[in-house]
Amino acid sequence: MIELRNNILKTIVKFLGYRGIERVQSPLVSFKTFQTFIVLFALTLSVMFPGIATSHAASPGWNNGKIKWMNFARGLKEAKRTGKPMLVVFEAKWCTICKQYRRQFYKKSVVAMSKNLTMVMVNIEKNRGLQKKYSPDGGYIPRTMAFSPQGYLNEGLTASHPDFKYFIEPKSADELLNFMKRTAAQ
Repeated sequence: MIELRNNILKTIVKFLGYRGIERVQSPLVSFKTFQTFIVLFALTLSVMFPGIATSHAASPGWNNGKIKWMNFARGLKEAKRTGKPMLVVFEAKWCTICKQYRRQFYKKSVVAMSKNLTMVMVNIEKNRGLQKKYSPDGGYIPRTMAFSPQGYLNEGLTASHPDFKYFIEPKSADELLNFMKRTAAQ
């Protein structure tokens, strides 16, 4: 990783026209050179700090500051490492019911219970494969599902809605909290 970072930095320096301390080009750099510098600089930062661009998997508004949301792949690795079950929420930015539902994740009791789980957020627009794979009773959203630490869907752990097994009432934290407790106990 260090060697890759050093090679990227050497390339940036080369594009800016420096060789050691000597300057080999005029102080003015072309716009194209500047664009290349910005791209290489961003690449260097992503190599040096790999988590910086993907610290939150959740769309804004899901209490990202207090709940550690992850994408599915990262959440699965974390669940296997810690032995904590995964609570997976399927959502979309345009979903009005999701906007109501996400308010429940600001409740102190829900935040506290989230510490016992691996919290995973799946945006259905960006993850169509997961959306399709985990839609046993339809592709509605929001959909909240419980997974074992090994990544298996617990189909027996459902919400109370008679037609939509994984739909949790968005206006009250009671059903969500109950679902989280049952997920943590599996």
